[in-house]
Amino acid sequence: MKCANCQTENDPKELSCLECGKSLARTKEDLERVDPKSTAVIGYALGGLGLVALFFVTINLNVLALTSLDYLVPIILIVLGTGIVVYARGLKK
Repeated sequence: MKCANCQTENDPKELSCLECGKSLARTKEDLERVDPKSTAVIGYALGGLGLVALFFVTINLNVLALTSLDYLVPIILIVLGTGIVVYARGLKK
């Protein structure tokens, strides 16, 4: 697919031009496609946030009188992030 902005030839699966970064969407279906790279970044960010939260809870368990239920949110974030990354990897195929 050729970019209308810089005339660079791009892979038809790309959502934005590799040269100038402009959107390659020409139809509504193009706009509704999910970008696997952005989706994976969101998954990694959620998983990383879950790991940081898990570390915080573990370190402060006795100091802040936290309970074992305080592990729930970090674990949910890690599982959610992992699921999003797996989903994003499936989009690439």
